[in-house]
Amino acid sequence: MRSFQHASLYLRLRGGVWHYVRRVLKSVLHVEGRTMVYRSLEADSRKVARQLRDILAVADDQRWSEIAPSRFGAPSRDAVLQDLKLRAESIGVTYAPVQQLAQTACLEELLKRVAATTPHATPIPQKVQRDMDAVLGLAERSVVTITQAMDIYPSEIALDEVAGKSLTQVASYVKVKRCAVANFVRLNGDEDMCKIERSHGRKVYQHWAAKVHPKDGAKPMSGSSAN
Repeated sequence: MRSFQHASLYLRLRGGVWHYVRRVLKSVLHVEGRTMVYRSLEADSRKVARQLRDILAVADDQRWSEIAPSRFGAPSRDAVLQDLKLRAESIGVTYAPVQQLAQTACLEELLKRVAATTPHATPIPQKVQRDMDAVLGLAERSVVTITQAMDIYPSEIALDEVAGKSLTQVASYVKVKRCAVANFVRLNGDEDMCKIERSHGRKVYQHWAAKVHPKDGAKPMSGSSAN
């Protein structure tokens, strides 16, 4: 998802409700037909508003990049994937990578997805092509390394673990996890999360086993430290 240097970019509070407000670029005015995008997010929470803002901003960037590619350049893989997920939901299906569909989807499900975007004209219109990419899971997968996953772990994955903790307590909690990730990277490299295998885990296990049961006469480490 796109990140913003200014946390409240495109956000405006009006009557206790947050709105998405964004100026339309000159390069797409001839298509948009308006100078400002103004949309109620129907949320009074700043956190929820930022999440909705992120989705709308990515959708606008994607749409505008198709209108004026020279102005925007190629969208990031994350932006493309988010756009396809939203398109799939609007059509009535859940986005799934094509490899997963090939392995798990039944024939009825595949036919439903194909029928949802069967083009009625040749060449295939750009919008229809994007819809086909969405329902058939044709986005290129983004690479997420283990250190990148660690960056989002405390803010998105371990919310229940850090709830109620002070900043100092959160820092202490995360420090242990970052140390483990650093050791993994030192032994295996900063691997793509989807490519981590049992062999990588075995290498980490053997590393700590050698410290708990050293063969060179060194002082052994406690099992709890290794865990």
